[in-house]
Amino acid sequence: MRYIISLFVLLSAGCLYGQSLQVSVRDNNGTLPYASIYINKNQSSVTDSEGIAFISFDKLNYGDTITSTYIGMKASSIIYNKQMQSLSKCTIVLDNNFVYELDPIVVCIPLRNKEILQKYLDLHYEFKQKI
Repeated sequence: MRYIISLFVLLSAGCLYGQSLQVSVRDNNGTLPYASIYINKNQSSVTDSEGIAFISFDKLNYGDTITSTYIGMKASSIIYNKQMQSLSKCTIVLDNNFVYELDPIVVCIPLRNKEILQKYLDLHYEFKQKI
Protein backbone atom coordinates (compact mmCIF):
# COMPACT_ATOMS: atom_id res chain seq x y z
CA MET A 1 0.00 0.00 0.00
CA ARG A 2 2.89 2.37 0.82
CA TYR A 3 4.35 1.85 -2.64
CA ILE A 4 1.07 2.77 -4.31
CA ILE A 5 0.80 5.98 -2.27
CA SER A 6 4.43 6.86 -3.04
CA LEU A 7 3.86 6.24 -6.74
CA PHE A 8 0.73 8.40 -6.68
CA VAL A 9 2.59 11.26 -4.96
CA LEU A 10 5.44 11.09 -7.49
CA LEU A 11 3.06 11.10 -10.46
CA SER A 12 1.05 14.00 -8.99
CA ALA A 13 4.20 16.06 -8.48
CA GLY A 14 5.26 15.38 -12.06
CA CYS A 15 1.89 16.50 -13.40
CA LEU A 16 1.97 19.72 -11.37
CA TYR A 17 5.51 20.44 -12.55
CA GLY A 18 4.45 19.93 -16.16
CA GLN A 19 1.65 22.53 -15.90
CA SER A 20 3.99 25.50 -15.73
CA LEU A 21 6.51 27.20 -17.98
CA GLN A 22 10.06 27.31 -16.65
CA VAL A 23 11.54 30.71 -17.50
CA SER A 24 15.30 31.08 -17.16
CA VAL A 25 16.75 34.60 -17.19
CA ARG A 26 20.42 35.11 -17.95
CA ASP A 27 22.98 37.42 -19.49
CA ASN A 28 26.27 36.71 -21.26
CA ASN A 29 27.92 35.84 -17.92
CA GLY A 30 25.32 33.52 -16.41
CA THR A 31 21.97 33.44 -14.65
CA LEU A 32 20.34 36.54 -13.15
CA PRO A 33 18.80 35.97 -9.72
CA TYR A 34 15.70 37.95 -8.71
CA ALA A 35 14.94 39.30 -12.19
CA SER A 36 11.37 40.50 -12.75
CA ILE A 37 9.07 38.63 -15.17
CA TYR A 38 6.13 40.39 -16.84
CA ILE A 39 3.30 39.00 -18.96
CA ASN A 40 1.87 41.69 -21.26
CA LYS A 41 3.38 44.45 -19.05
CA ASN A 42 1.81 43.04 -15.85
CA GLN A 43 4.26 41.69 -13.29
CA SER A 44 3.91 37.95 -12.98
CA SER A 45 6.82 36.69 -10.90
CA VAL A 46 10.46 37.04 -9.89
CA THR A 47 13.22 34.54 -10.57
CA ASP A 48 14.76 32.64 -7.68
CA SER A 49 18.41 32.69 -6.61
CA GLU A 50 19.30 30.53 -9.62
CA GLY A 51 17.57 32.80 -12.16
CA ILE A 52 14.54 30.52 -12.72
CA ALA A 53 10.83 31.29 -12.40
CA PHE A 54 7.75 29.16 -13.05
CA ILE A 55 4.64 30.60 -14.72
CA SER A 56 1.41 28.62 -14.74
CA PHE A 57 0.06 27.82 -18.20
CA ASP A 58 -3.30 29.13 -16.94
CA LYS A 59 -1.83 32.66 -16.98
CA LEU A 60 -0.56 32.37 -20.57
CA ASN A 61 -2.19 32.58 -23.98
CA TYR A 62 -0.51 32.11 -27.34
CA GLY A 63 0.91 35.42 -28.50
CA ASP A 64 1.45 36.83 -24.99
CA THR A 65 4.64 38.82 -24.50
CA ILE A 66 6.88 37.55 -21.71
CA THR A 67 9.33 40.28 -20.69
CA SER A 68 12.18 40.20 -18.20
CA THR A 69 13.94 43.13 -16.56
CA TYR A 70 16.95 43.39 -14.32
CA ILE A 71 18.41 46.41 -12.57
CA GLY A 72 20.61 48.40 -14.94
CA MET A 73 19.94 46.26 -18.02
CA LYS A 74 17.70 46.72 -21.03
CA ALA A 75 14.51 44.64 -20.88
CA SER A 76 14.15 41.68 -23.24
CA SER A 77 10.96 40.01 -24.48
CA ILE A 78 9.80 36.80 -26.15
CA ILE A 79 6.42 35.79 -27.59
CA TYR A 80 4.74 32.75 -26.00
CA ASN A 81 4.00 30.01 -28.57
CA LYS A 82 3.12 26.29 -28.89
CA GLN A 83 6.77 25.21 -28.95
CA MET A 84 7.36 26.76 -25.51
CA GLN A 85 4.33 24.95 -24.14
CA SER A 86 5.49 21.60 -25.48
CA LEU A 87 9.03 22.10 -24.12
CA SER A 88 7.78 23.72 -20.87
CA LYS A 89 10.94 25.87 -20.93
CA CYS A 90 12.21 29.14 -22.31
CA THR A 91 15.26 31.32 -21.78
CA ILE A 92 15.34 35.10 -21.86
CA VAL A 93 18.79 36.58 -22.44
CA LEU A 94 19.37 40.16 -21.32
CA ASP A 95 22.07 42.30 -22.93
CA ASN A 96 24.64 43.31 -20.34
CA ASN A 97 26.46 45.49 -22.89
CA PHE A 98 23.58 47.94 -22.73
CA VAL A 99 23.83 49.00 -19.09
CA TYR A 100 22.10 52.13 -17.90
CA GLU A 101 24.44 54.56 -16.19
CA LEU A 102 23.58 57.54 -14.05
CA ASP A 103 24.94 61.00 -14.68
CA PRO A 104 27.38 62.30 -12.07
CA ILE A 105 25.98 64.39 -9.23
CA VAL A 106 27.70 67.55 -7.99
CA VAL A 107 27.12 68.51 -4.36
CA CYS A 108 27.55 72.20 -3.55
CA ILE A 109 28.13 73.51 -0.04
CA PRO A 110 26.68 76.91 0.89
CA LEU A 111 29.34 79.57 1.51
CA ARG A 112 28.78 79.75 5.28
CA ASN A 113 29.43 76.01 5.67
CA LYS A 114 32.71 76.13 3.76
CA GLU A 115 34.50 77.40 6.86
CA ILE A 116 33.21 74.45 8.91
CA LEU A 117 34.19 72.03 6.15
CA GLN A 118 37.66 73.56 5.86
CA LYS A 119 38.21 73.20 9.64
CA TYR A 120 37.15 69.56 9.40
CA LEU A 121 39.48 68.90 6.47
CA ASP A 122 42.36 70.64 8.25
CA LEU A 123 41.81 68.55 11.39
CA HIS A 124 41.54 65.39 9.31
CA TYR A 125 44.75 66.24 7.44
CA GLU A 126 46.63 66.96 10.70
CA PHE A 127 45.39 63.70 12.19
CA LYS A 128 46.63 61.73 9.15
CA GLN A 129 50.02 63.45 9.39
CA LYS A 130 50.43 62.27 12.99
CA ILE A 131 49.79 58.64 12.08
